Amino acid sequence: MSVNDQDLMLQAIEKELSLNQINDVLWNKAAMLSEGDASKRRENYIKLRMQAMQETVKSHVLKEIKADFARKMAKPADFLSAKDLFKK
Repeated sequence: MSVNDQDLMLQAIEKELSLNQINDVLWNKAAMLSEGDASKRRENYIKLRMQAMQETVKSHVLKEIKADFARKMAKPADFLSAKDLFKK
């Protein structure tokens, strides 16, 4: 990911935090990692949330690549010729 992408994700995470839209699982994991230090908890949460966002992006990109590959590899529809219409 580029620096700009990471900056955008960081801004989104900061907005989530300001709106108190916190992922409880990641928040609790950050608490365990920080050993009671509130500032470290926030830092750890941001790192964990960033990783989660990156995984989500990767998942969506891979899904799109697979779908595009499937479209490109699909056989074109078979069409009957006029001769085939009169075969019994």
